[in-house]
Amino acid sequence: MNEAPQWWYVVSGLFFGLGMIFYVALIVLLLSLVSLVKKLSAQVQDLMKKIDGITVKVDSLVVSVRTVTDKVGAQATGAATNIHALTRGISEKADYVSIAFMVFGAVRSFLDGRKAVKR
Repeated sequence: MNEAPQWWYVVSGLFFGLGMIFYVALIVLLLSLVSLVKKLSAQVQDLMKKIDGITVKVDSLVVSVRTVTDKVGAQATGAATNIHALTRGISEKADYVSIAFMVFGAVRSFLDGRKAVKR
């Protein structure tokens, strides 16, 4: 039988030994990752509980803001309606005043024209 050279056995043994060390290291790494995932899972669950609590608070805040907004919106609409009616009334009165000034100006210019003609 042909026998392999000595260096072949040494190299094969080294690769086998290094392979076993790497397999053990991978198992240790896997176990540490599993424990880390468990720890993170617990923290994520705590965070989810906090988020659920915040969500409830935000929902109640949204309801409160919506109520206030509806109330303020109704008051603003009422105020805008009142201001519109007030400005319309002032505008109508200003129309009458401007007509009166136009008539007064026309009468005055007519009278000034008559005085100029008499002289």
